[in-house]
Amino acid sequence: MRFLEEELLPHALSGYQISADPADHVLCGFSSSGIASFCAGWFRPQLFGRLFLGSPSFANIRNGIVWPSVIRVSDPKPLKIFQTAGQHDLDNIFGSWLCGNYDVASALHYAGYDHLFYITEAGHSLEAFLYTLPQGLAWLLGGPEPVFEHMEKQTFKEVIE
Repeated sequence: MRFLEEELLPHALSGYQISADPADHVLCGFSSSGIASFCAGWFRPQLFGRLFLGSPSFANIRNGIVWPSVIRVSDPKPLKIFQTAGQHDLDNIFGSWLCGNYDVASALHYAGYDHLFYITEAGHSLEAFLYTLPQGLAWLLGGPEPVFEHMEKQTFKEVIE
């Protein structure tokens, strides 16, 4: 986090006029970079207030499996999150990416985050990530809620009723 905040961003943004409002900053990632994006937003919400997560690795790799519990017991962060996972996502010795993402999405809902979670018909697919990217980014930045063909939006309404 220190490298990102103190070295990479100042160098990459030098010479540009960039908004200081974290609600204008979106961090995107797929798979391992998806959970890395989530962690960067979680630990540095003053830098990144919007997160786009494609099949993030919320499995038993580098403690990714702990996030549902952490989210549920922590004070809310000023984050808005768009998240996808594939119906046929990875399922291996480290766990199920779909189940891990479902657990994180449920925890985010429980904690009251501004959050959308879509399940694609794909597997662990960069194509699904790229398909959802334009509408997901638009929603994160204040646009309308996305509408995707052949995708299921998870609302967790049935879980809490």
